[in-house]
Amino acid sequence: MVGDGIAPGSTVLCPHCRNQFVMSSAPAEAAPGPGPAPAGPGPSVPGAGPAQAPAGPQPGPAPAAPRAGPAPGAGTVPAPTVQAVWSDVGRRRSPMEASSFLLGAGLVFVFVAVIVVIFIVVLNARPPERGPGPGTTGRSGTVDLNAKVSCSPTEMRITNLDPFAWTDVKVGINPRDGGGFWALVTEDEERYTEPGLYVRLPYSRFEDSTGVTFDASGADVKTVVIKATTSEGPGERTVKQK
Repeated sequence: MVGDGIAPGSTVLCPHCRNQFVMSSAPAEAAPGPGPAPAGPGPSVPGAGPAQAPAGPQPGPAPAAPRAGPAPGAGTVPAPTVQAVWSDVGRRRSPMEASSFLLGAGLVFVFVAVIVVIFIVVLNARPPERGPGPGTTGRSGTVDLNAKVSCSPTEMRITNLDPFAWTDVKVGINPRDGGGFWALVTEDEERYTEPGLYVRLPYSRFEDSTGVTFDASGADVKTVVIKATTSEGPGERTVKQK
């Protein structure tokens, strides 16, 4: 494209298609001018010939200068990228999703309940610890009897504080190395060795291995040992007297 006032090689912008072009240096084609005027009637000027059109190309109308504008892509700001984010807020669950959620919650509840039940069963399955009384002492298989011993100048009174009866009861005074003085409770007296009852034993019934009777006037009762058979097994109790 060639235009007046635009140097060849310059870049111009087409106002219609908005494309850029480079001005060409090729000469523009000669625009056709008006031909010789035809001779017509009328007086002629003496000595003047017919009018001749000036030789050479006649300039045509100058093209309109293109409007300058920004080059494509120049000064434009790229549009921000919009990224869609999936959100579950406010979305209504379908019946299938609701059923799945309820089923999962139910399974978790059942699992926790089973664990709790198993824990309770294991705790209840442990044997209870046996305390003093009908429990075992340091001796293997021996029940520690609960008894109360009261001594008077003439006799001894023994009370059964266990929840079970005593049978084959044997009571010793000051036993040492298998010695001491011992007395047996008769079968008739065993009705007094029931729980909460007491039996009375006179000192005259206590004898040592040689048959000597315990003399309460010349000796003090320092230790009393009770041996008996119970429903829990053989039992024994040692009571220190003050």
